[in-house]
Amino acid sequence: MTEISEQKTPLQASAAIVLVQDSAQGLQVLLGRRSLTTPVASGMWVFPGGGLTSAERSLGETGYRLAAIRELAEEVPDNPWKGDANDLLALGQWHTPEFLSKRFDTRFYLAVAGYGPLKADGYELINVIWSQPALALRDCISSMMFPTAAILAWLAAYHDVAGVLYALAEGPLPVVCPRLTEESGEQWLEIDAPQYPLRRWRVSR
Repeated sequence: MTEISEQKTPLQASAAIVLVQDSAQGLQVLLGRRSLTTPVASGMWVFPGGGLTSAERSLGETGYRLAAIRELAEEVPDNPWKGDANDLLALGQWHTPEFLSKRFDTRFYLAVAGYGPLKADGYELINVIWSQPALALRDCISSMMFPTAAILAWLAAYHDVAGVLYALAEGPLPVVCPRLTEESGEQWLEIDAPQYPLRRWRVSR
């Protein structure tokens, strides 16, 4: 059950890495499935990521980048990405809706991977896959959160890594904080950001 807060809860800093690669089938993105025992997003398909440490928070933007890299190494110990903080490209930034009791300021970073083995840590992530963005949405959207699905829908417009890099050449997608709306008895989250093809999300899925 979603825990509602009557007061706006402060944002906690977190970071996630959106790993992409070219393949014979087109653009692919790395997704991991969270364990049912994790306190946040249990059972959901996500991009590897998590909260910043106190040391990382003191470093500002660099700390977010280092956290994204650390989380990838912890959650996917065998992965084909060999870059550093300078190789990450800012993709987007999402704030958890203001009415929720646990809120995050999550910065998403794009990274281009080579080819190699994948292995989840088996604790935070129980599975990890490469998938075309559109196929991931088709098969797994019921086990995703709004930011993951929205970023996948944006990526689905591109056939290769070059197209994604070209699209981000002028800067990342805008900072968004979904607002809660209601229509015909159903609750929705919405964002005002035309850059995202997916801007509306039904709360109960």
